[in-house]
Amino acid sequence: MVVQWLQMNRSIVVLLFGGQNAEKEVSIASAQNLLSALPADCDHLLLFWRPDGVVQHVTLQQLSQHTNPYTAPFQPVYKQSQGETYANVQQAVAHLAQTAQNQHRLITFLLAVHGMGCEDGQLQQLLEQQNVPFTGSGSHASARAFNKIQAKQSVQQQAVLTADCLVLNPATCSTWSALAQQFFCQHGPLVMKPAQDGSSIGLQFLHTQDDVRCAIEAAGAKPRLTLLEPKLSGIELAATVLEDASGRLTALPCTQVKPQTGRCFDYAGKYLGDGVQEITPAQVPNALAQQAQAVAIAAHKAVGCRGYSRTDCIATDSDVLFLEINTLPGLSVRSFIPQQLQAAGIALQQFVATQLHIAQRAACPLPPATVQAAADD
Repeated sequence: MVVQWLQMNRSIVVLLFGGQNAEKEVSIASAQNLLSALPADCDHLLLFWRPDGVVQHVTLQQLSQHTNPYTAPFQPVYKQSQGETYANVQQAVAHLAQTAQNQHRLITFLLAVHGMGCEDGQLQQLLEQQNVPFTGSGSHASARAFNKIQAKQSVQQQAVLTADCLVLNPATCSTWSALAQQFFCQHGPLVMKPAQDGSSIGLQFLHTQDDVRCAIEAAGAKPRLTLLEPKLSGIELAATVLEDASGRLTALPCTQVKPQTGRCFDYAGKYLGDGVQEITPAQVPNALAQQAQAVAIAAHKAVGCRGYSRTDCIATDSDVLFLEINTLPGLSVRSFIPQQLQAAGIALQQFVATQLHIAQRAACPLPPATVQAAADD
């Protein structure tokens, strides 16, 4: 029945992008890159989640013609002929889910969103409550991965090595200065980053005690959960894990990140090519690349990810250490995954088709009898 229904009716793919966080520009660029990979046998809806929270339909032309997505805001003119707007994403999901149900059509959300409110499990929980298939990991894994502290704890339980860290809790910000200075004395130069954010947003490198003092004073003005880690010397590697239609996990060729002297892999380096070189496949010995891929697969399993994930590692003189894992990493032309897919000989269209299949299977698994009947047909 389900197989016949899917063959008789065109399904709907909703490309959701934008959001209300610091990564909304990256999301626009991801959505632009995904336009060419949307399956031809489906109907498509492009939904822009505006910074003010409103969700509106946009056209392919509006999205594709937007320039400088990493730095320029996307401000499409709304035309009533494009469809209605929604007050918030909850209203958009509920309305589209009900419409698809009324029309007896399968609807799947292709998520091109990143960051707070999008990648941390909140959006995923909303979609799960409506029983709407969506790409990427489920709500629990998304929340666990987005919280860098919980992600570290999860991978440590699988014997994956991680960098030492100091957690700065906003409830005890009066103690931050003393703790941070002590941590600096133990480890030397530090990396400071928010415990829940991505795209290297908020990343700071603290090379002196004065750097630490200034950073802590600034962070204390608006305290949030923050991590301090030693600034490790080594080779920075990004490894992506893909799940295929049968559930098997494989790792794509790694990307090596090479900042120029005096530069760091911050937002400008990652997306504007400012002082950073990305090499795919990484120019490292095969054994080292395989070690990073093994860390990524172990992290993917430990966190409970689905579909795909990207893990950032650093290879020191002695070990490969886990840094963080991303459940909805960037998919723009400048992002790691498209580079790695190309190196592996996998078309972006194939990647998207597989992720949509995995999403639909997770939300609406076929009972064994149905699967057997479909196989017999």
